Amino acid sequence: MKRFLYILMVVCVCCLTACTPEEDEIFGQTSAQRINEKMSEELAVLTAAPNGWLMEYYPSSAQSYGGYNVLVKFTEDGNATVAADIINSPAATSTSTFRLKEQAGPTLTFDTLNEIFHIFSDPNNSLGIGNVGLGMEGDYEFTIMSATAEEVVLRGKKTENTIVMTPMPEDVSWESYLTQIQQIEAASNQYSLYKITLDGVEYSIARTYRTLSVSHMEEDETVTETFSYIQTPDSWKFYSPLTLGDKTFDELVYDESTGCYGASDGAFVMENVVPPLNQAFVNGLWFVAYSQLGSYAQLYFDQVKDLYATDPNLTGEQLYFFAMGTEGGHFGAYFGSLASGGYYAGQLYYNYSLEGDDVIAMQFAMDGDDNGIFYHNVGFAYLLMPFGYSSPVTFKVTADNAGSPTTITLTDQNNPYNVITLTQEPVYFPFDN
Repeated sequence: MKRFLYILMVVCVCCLTACTPEEDEIFGQTSAQRINEKMSEELAVLTAAPNGWLMEYYPSSAQSYGGYNVLVKFTEDGNATVAADIINSPAATSTSTFRLKEQAGPTLTFDTLNEIFHIFSDPNNSLGIGNVGLGMEGDYEFTIMSATAEEVVLRGKKTENTIVMTPMPEDVSWESYLTQIQQIEAASNQYSLYKITLDGVEYSIARTYRTLSVSHMEEDETVTETFSYIQTPDSWKFYSPLTLGDKTFDELVYDESTGCYGASDGAFVMENVVPPLNQAFVNGLWFVAYSQLGSYAQLYFDQVKDLYATDPNLTGEQLYFFAMGTEGGHFGAYFGSLASGGYYAGQLYYNYSLEGDDVIAMQFAMDGDDNGIFYHNVGFAYLLMPFGYSSPVTFKVTADNAGSPTTITLTDQNNPYNVITLTQEPVYFPFDN
């Protein structure tokens, strides 16, 4: 028995010894070495694209603002040059640094301020897009899911959105590509409401930023779904396919001759819908510029301006923006302040009634959210007076473009001095605007 155990031990030792060279070959590198080698390979891919990469970038975990074309070129010394269609200048670029690191997988991070790229993640971005204190809630750190010369797939660390990068063609300049994007979007921005009829079902569509809210009736109930897209030089390309009944569409293509979008297989063409101006006012969010207020409204805004210097309750609270329209499901006054802790926003609710296509009567509902009520009580109530406070005010509504207005003018039917022009573009105070 002892002799048998001895022989068995010798056999086991020989087997282990025989396995050692193979094990060494498989596990010859430490995990840190393997990670570094992997990141070196990915760095080589990122820096190899001669004309940089076209990144289809979606901020917000719900893709609430749609997608944006971000052009980025990486260099071996750790610099990233960025351009994007989120700003109006196709020629503008910004250079900052990037690095690759290990963080539950290979991670690409834009680790120093880039004036273009960080617009998406800045909680108070310079474009005023997104909720105050949150911004567009985008990523600047990404897990690298795969990286080849043909395609790099990233996943946002915060949003978990899928971000795809493909090489920019060498014969296409960044400026010309972004100019194409701007031109087609400007052409299609004449409208923001549409209608589709497919398989006997009518769908109503409202566009906000680069998202489509698609509604239809099911058993006497309205069903609404939202789909996000990115603007390409000739189409709306969806993050998740547009679903209409039992059909899905990855993109809608633009027909320059008709100014309409439609399915690439000809299944339908979207009809452009011109909304009544008073509904366009109620459903949008329209910003006030002091210089565009009539003399009657300026008197009340001046009251708030004077309060800054005289009322201790307003210390540290200065008017940052003022808008009218719908925000968070409520129609009313939406305004914010600058304070030592950052930007704050509040809302005061309005009742309204519509008459015809271009008349609205408004009156303060004596209600609002907590910040709105606070602002009301410290003196911002003056801002409400021109729009109707203790009694309704009736306005005639006009616009610069009936199909898709960028400015709306309210003319008081009973006071010729109360004329207010509002704009879709955010406007920020002080009062010299």
